[in-house]
Amino acid sequence: MNIQGLILQDKILWDADLSLLDAYEHKTYLVSRVLSRGGLEDIKAVLKFYTDEELKEAVVTSNTLTEKSMYFMSRYLNIDLKQFRCYNLIPQNPFLSAH
Repeated sequence: MNIQGLILQDKILWDADLSLLDAYEHKTYLVSRVLSRGGLEDIKAVLKFYTDEELKEAVVTSNTLTEKSMYFMSRYLNIDLKQFRCYNLIPQNPFLSAH
């Protein structure tokens, strides 16, 4: 699928109406979904498509990043883990912990 130049596998957004998605307006949703369900090529596409500032904004405001994704993006973008909104949610929601 192609969302304004962001090319991802269809299986990542199987439950979304693609005609309603905007790559910039919904970047937090898209980045979170790719980090939790995408393959290496999808992750590379997101990292190439968005600037580091756009990625930082998306990941620190996400409520749905997995622990694994959060640690990866923390290292990749040099962000303190405590800046992530979902950092404090992980102990309360076992689904967010790395599997």
